[in-house]
Amino acid sequence: MAFEPTVNLYVPICYVLVQDKSQDMYWRVLNELIILSSRKLEPGNVTYDIEVALINAALEQFPAPIS
Repeated sequence: MAFEPTVNLYVPICYVLVQDKSQDMYWRVLNELIILSSRKLEPGNVTYDIEVALINAALEQFPAPIS
């Protein structure tokens, strides 16, 4: 999701269907998004639910401090 200030809402930028919820799967999804964005995907912060596998994958893909 990305924040759109003109409407003051978060809007989805991508939907992904995956076969499992493993850290490896999330890592591969995030890696593909980074590649597809020509490596311009460098979020200032990342918001996610309490899923540990997703949190760990995001921390690996985006090593800069995230909130």
